[in-house]
Amino acid sequence: MYQKHFGLRRLPFASLALDDCYFPAAGHEAALAQLIEGIHNHEGLLLLTGAPGTGKTRCAYRLLEQLPSAITPAFLTGSAFADPSGLLQAILYDLGRPHESRPEEDLRLALTDCLLEHFGENRRVLLLLDEAHHLDARLLEELRLLTNLEGKEGRAFQVLLLSQPSMLDTLNDPMLACFRTRLSIHAELTTLTPQETINYLLARLESAGGLARAVITLEALELIAESSAGIPRRANQIAHRSLTAAAAADLKPVDVEAVVEALGPSAPPSSILPAPATAPETARPAETPLTSSIGRAGRRPRRLFAAPKSA
Repeated sequence: MYQKHFGLRRLPFASLALDDCYFPAAGHEAALAQLIEGIHNHEGLLLLTGAPGTGKTRCAYRLLEQLPSAITPAFLTGSAFADPSGLLQAILYDLGRPHESRPEEDLRLALTDCLLEHFGENRRVLLLLDEAHHLDARLLEELRLLTNLEGKEGRAFQVLLLSQPSMLDTLNDPMLACFRTRLSIHAELTTLTPQETINYLLARLESAGGLARAVITLEALELIAESSAGIPRRANQIAHRSLTAAAAADLKPVDVEAVVEALGPSAPPSSILPAPATAPETARPAETPLTSSIGRAGRRPRRLFAAPKSA
């Protein structure tokens, strides 16, 4: 592994939703703010959509960190249920309630009792359902009916669905007419801008104890940003393979050639690769920070690497 080669405390580009590397991109922050407001306003049904790899699960964990103590969360990481019984059992299990096999109506009543018990203690339950595009119309309608539990103090049960955009096709089902009218919040995760992708990669390197200037060149970062199309998971994968290739070749820092090797057949044609620096890296004055050529039109270049502190 490249961890020792680059002097890192840990692997910086592991694709784990539970790590401490949430990156506050503008689109992600806007989506989170929208969802948090809907939760505080007792909205029953909320939806977060985004292409695969854009960070829906990581945003969900970030949201959980910001919930008030009066909300009891239940987080189902999968939504491939064959029938309502399977869905009801999974919710009961995550809430720590008996979920053994029994008739569907008994499960529904058990969950209703659980939700009302929480509500009587001035608490409400928030269900987060990942991979929600696997839910069919019957299961979505089951969730809608559960959100009908409410009182003067608010709603006893709220549902946040995390889904790929394909779920929007499912919601066109005539059976879900009522569901659509109750879906008050639809937040959408956008891809990162090229500059955000570079800053995201730098943040992950920093969190792993890496000195960016010593690990990867600016041109390599720009190529990863271009090739990842702003999808964090894709950027992680390319960066991971690039550092692996560089370490295997005993190369430091990672350069464009290492990224091209990591990309393989998907590498962009040479005509759009970043232009080589006009002077060798060693000739660059130490006190001059590197800046990105991406996004310079209409705004000031952002400093990417901090200049070394004077002794």
